[in-house]
Amino acid sequence: MEKGFSISPFSLPLKRQVFIPSKDHFDGLFGVFADSLPDNWGRLLLNRLLRAHQQNTDELTVIDRLAIVGKSGMGALTYYPEKSYEQNYEHVDLDELAEECAKILNTEYSDKLDELYCLGGTSGGARPKILTTIDQKEWMIKFPAHVDSRDAGKMEFDYSCCARECGIEMS
Repeated sequence: MEKGFSISPFSLPLKRQVFIPSKDHFDGLFGVFADSLPDNWGRLLLNRLLRAHQQNTDELTVIDRLAIVGKSGMGALTYYPEKSYEQNYEHVDLDELAEECAKILNTEYSDKLDELYCLGGTSGGARPKILTTIDQKEWMIKFPAHVDSRDAGKMEFDYSCCARECGIEMS
């Protein structure tokens, strides 16, 4: 408390007291915690993964979902106790994963569901993505959503190059 800082200064000031959200925008969570939950793509993968493990997604609370995020979420927040599912994958074939993302977006079955979820299911955003390491470097690889053109990745890369040339630091 003495050397800490507030992770949400307006909603959660650094004080010794219990805080209750004044609005119910995030199913009873403060926004800083709700932001840890998977967005569209991650929610889609998580719900399918849960159903594949005979879990009723309607019975899960937001606390259950934060436990599933556990240590695998984007950012510095982690949640305990953690609930994890068995990881069954051996290697990363990007072309194959792109095809599997397209299948899932088209509501088709994918036998790579566990792999896709483990590689990036808790990351935010609407588009399919994975987090992986290639040649000892960490990468976030995005795959096209059903609304994207085939060159969406190239376009985003070009925008990032332009931003760098303008002095904007990109991850």
